[in-house]
Order: sequence, then structure tokens, then C-alpha cells
Amino acid sequence: LLWENASPSSNFANQTVNVDCSAYRTARIRFAAKVGSSQNIWQDIPVGSNCLCIVGYYPSAGFTVVTRLATVATTSISFGKDLGKIFTSTETTINGTAEYMIPMEIYGIK
Repeated sequence: LLWENASPSSNFANQTVNVDCSAYRTARIRFAAKVGSSQNIWQDIPVGSNCLCIVGYYPSAGFTVVTRLATVATTSISFGKDLGKIFTSTETTINGTAEYMIPMEIYGIK
């Protein structure tokens, strides 16, 4: 375990976390689909690259699709803002609400 979210039940704005990935080939990130959600999404991202992480899930009503960009460098991981749509009888746009695709843990894979 390289990093753990100190506030797992809080929103997560776009930010950079300091994580030493220099001894690893890949960062494995566990995301929660939304604040308070028990749905987890695991994403493996090679060190030195970007990934557009995507989740689609069914909350109590409608369907939600959300993305968050993650950039893994040797000394940090940058997370972009959450972007997506909630589809119910109308569409709601998600644009940086910080409540979706919450990074929970980061592991290093050699």
C-alpha cells in the first residue's frame, strides 16, 4: 500500500498526491464509484502514463457514467476532475462535483 485516502467519505477534488512510484512498473488504484458507495473500480496504470478511468453504475434511479483522468508519474499521481452524466427522466451533467470516482487506495506493482 503506497497511499490511502485519509478522508474516504469526503469529496475528492482534482489534485495531485505525492506517491513514490519509482520502484514500480504500475500503479493499481482502487476508486469508489461515488462518495459513500460500496462499488469499487480497480484501475492499473503504468508509471509514466495517463488513463481515463471510467465507471458506469445504477444508483437508486437512472444510470450514471463518470470519468476521471489519472496521470501516474514517478513521484506523484494527478487526478483530474470527475466528469460525466446522470441519465434519469432528464440528463444531469457532472462537471467537477468531486463526489464521483474517489481514489481510495494506491498500490505499486513491480
